[in-house]
Amino acid sequence: MNRVEKNAGSIVLFVLILLVITIGGYFGIKKITNKDTNQDNNTQNIEVKSIKKDDSKDFVYFINEKELSEKKELKYKDIVININSEDASKLEKELNDKMASIKNNVTKINEVDIDTSNMIIDDDIYEAEMIDYTIATSTDYLSITVNNYTYNLKEEATNAKLSFYVFDLSTGKLLTNRDILNKENKTDQDMRARIREYIKNDEGVDIDATLNQEYKLSISDSGKIIINTIVKTNSLDYSVAIDYK
Repeated sequence: MNRVEKNAGSIVLFVLILLVITIGGYFGIKKITNKDTNQDNNTQNIEVKSIKKDDSKDFVYFINEKELSEKKELKYKDIVININSEDASKLEKELNDKMASIKNNVTKINEVDIDTSNMIIDDDIYEAEMIDYTIATSTDYLSITVNNYTYNLKEEATNAKLSFYVFDLSTGKLLTNRDILNKENKTDQDMRARIREYIKNDEGVDIDATLNQEYKLSISDSGKIIINTIVKTNSLDYSVAIDYK
């Protein structure tokens, strides 16, 4: 084989090697790119997955509304907690069962012996057990405040009992005080110190009795911790909602 033939063979072999490297590199890069694209798509799917049962509605909305008194704004309604979790479903049923149980606890004016000559009568309701809701939604939490009270023609609202429920919007879990404190890197001592600061200048308050009782945490629309507690006094106790600064 002469020198020219050897050189030609070497050139052909070199070109073949380049083609193998080029083609192999192309498919290798394409495979990696496709893999990364699939991972990005999976990550995006995880990020956009909603915890709501119905994405077109708020985290809380109401159905089956029945107006008892337009003037007094008394209304029965069922709550829908639009979170796909066992805790949310359980609480929703509990609250709606309670609402169903109070609807018959209504006394009409003509059913009682009362002098209404000096009263402004807007409707025929003398007394009714009611439940109202206050909703606060922040970036990480949904807070539901439930006010169970008795409306009375003479005294307006009596026997009020407040309940507080906070959901983690990343998990759908119903949170305890301890859960909230841990998530916010706060302690029970921080909360009680804030309560003390809030009531320290009120001479009628029994500070020790107030601090020694339980409190309930909720979260405001702006994401602040709210300390809900009863202030014990020498006369009449009262409820407060203290924001933790």
